[in-house]
Amino acid sequence: MRAQTHIAGALCAYGLTALVAGLPLTPATGAVAAVCGTLPDIDTRGSTVGRIFSPIARFIERRYGHRTLTHSYAGQVAFALVLAPLWWAAGPAYYTAAVVGYASHPFLDTMTVDGIRGFWPWADCRCVFPYYEGRPAAYRTRTGSRADSLFCALFCLLLLPIIFLHISSYQRVIRVVQGDASSAVRDYLEMSQTHLVEVRLRADDPTSGRSLDGTYNAVGSTDTNTLLIRDTDGSVFSVGRPYSANFTARRAVAYPTTPVQVSTRSLSMRGRLLADLDDWIPRGNGQERAHHYITGRVRLDEPVEITPDPTRYSTLSSTGPTLRLSHATIADLEAHGLMGALITQGSVTLRLFLTPTQAEVYPDHVSAERRLRRVAFEHEPGQPPLLLVRRGDSIHEGDTLAIVDDGTAALARTRLNNLLLQQAEIEAEAAGASLQRALYRSRDNRSAAEAALLLAEDRHTQGFVSAGALEQARTLVEEANREEALAKRELARYRTDHGRRLRATKEQVAQARLRLGALEAATVVRAPVTGAVERIEEHTRPDGEIEVRFLIGAQPAPDSLVMPRPPLSS
Repeated sequence: MRAQTHIAGALCAYGLTALVAGLPLTPATGAVAAVCGTLPDIDTRGSTVGRIFSPIARFIERRYGHRTLTHSYAGQVAFALVLAPLWWAAGPAYYTAAVVGYASHPFLDTMTVDGIRGFWPWADCRCVFPYYEGRPAAYRTRTGSRADSLFCALFCLLLLPIIFLHISSYQRVIRVVQGDASSAVRDYLEMSQTHLVEVRLRADDPTSGRSLDGTYNAVGSTDTNTLLIRDTDGSVFSVGRPYSANFTARRAVAYPTTPVQVSTRSLSMRGRLLADLDDWIPRGNGQERAHHYITGRVRLDEPVEITPDPTRYSTLSSTGPTLRLSHATIADLEAHGLMGALITQGSVTLRLFLTPTQAEVYPDHVSAERRLRRVAFEHEPGQPPLLLVRRGDSIHEGDTLAIVDDGTAALARTRLNNLLLQQAEIEAEAAGASLQRALYRSRDNRSAAEAALLLAEDRHTQGFVSAGALEQARTLVEEANREEALAKRELARYRTDHGRRLRATKEQVAQARLRLGALEAATVVRAPVTGAVERIEEHTRPDGEIEVRFLIGAQPAPDSLVMPRPPLSS
């Protein structure tokens, strides 16, 4: 056969072998197979390769003859052994291309009238295919004949589907032919590692009679038979088996679109806002967010209610304060008003699909640990509060954040009443202390008068003190006793009268302090920690009142040890 037929046959032989063995068909491996497919004809000067290597061809042809040494089975085995180092030097693909390309040449030559001397040098018989007894030339061709050209054309035509199968893989061809949801899931799992994926879909909902017909973005999969797709309005649907998904696919074929680099990051969300996820998503030149999906479970500082839609796939679901995310996006969080939700514990997995115009670069504060505190208060719709801080302001613990206007006058009156009650309490306590000191003085005076009387009696016995002086000492003792009795009565009256009023005053002071604290809490909003105002939100409650929320990023204590955070996985 001619050189072009051998080249086409060698390419087909290696292409089929590579499909079975899972080897690549590249221009380089194809060139190796093509060259080696013509190499056995180096044993004759009548071939293209023989004319190129004329001295070698002349020697082999004179010494051994055509289709002997280089076409025999021994020659093929020797060629494979000589090129064995190529397996480790260049790889299995190049070695296989060389050996298969070389072996295809003698096989094709068996289809010629003369065949090959395959068992040379041990036997001189000729090997032909096919063999028809009695007519050696039947069903075989001659070099340069029309049949030779027909073989070349057939090999070239066969090469086209072989190349297509290498580009798409025969598994891909089978899946396209099947066109069901499970095939689309397998294609998505393979393609989504390097490309964004779209699905050409025709599907029906057997329960509601709805249908889908068009091209949709593939989001993910819940199992091997269920594919998730997103409509142009952001709605996510599941496509799979009847009654186990939103839609049953009549035809589903996945196709790769934009090449991307996939990055997967596990993020700890403790003490953060859901809005912080937006900082982890790079933006393109037009400030559009990178293609992304968020999966995980977090616990919020307050319960949330998300009503599931049975006709759609729920990317967000909640049970009390627990929020579950499944292939959700920032747009889904914004649609449910959850961007300002504070997370107490939990983590999420963020999967990014980055195009060449979207760099995976993050601000410094994104990787830092954060501790957020929420301060909230309510006010009537017609009585807006006075906000004393703005977003981004630095504050210290105890600073006033806002004042509710409808309580300022009442707060002033309560503070004045509290001061008056405290003054009355102080005065009452001072009066009781004064009476107690008077009783102590009267007791001291009585004790001193009794001691003077004993001394006067003793001196009177000895004749040193007159009877008048002794009588005066006795008078002083009686006066001291009367003063002590009077002080006792005054103190007892204070304890029964003023003490009762003192206790009432103290109770009033305690109640006034409670009223003042409650009024201050409802009127003056103070910062619980030192930090910066991260976010200020307003929410209208079902009862019509408006709730204002301050989200404060707290700073760690100066003496606390902050350990560096480990790098995020990607």
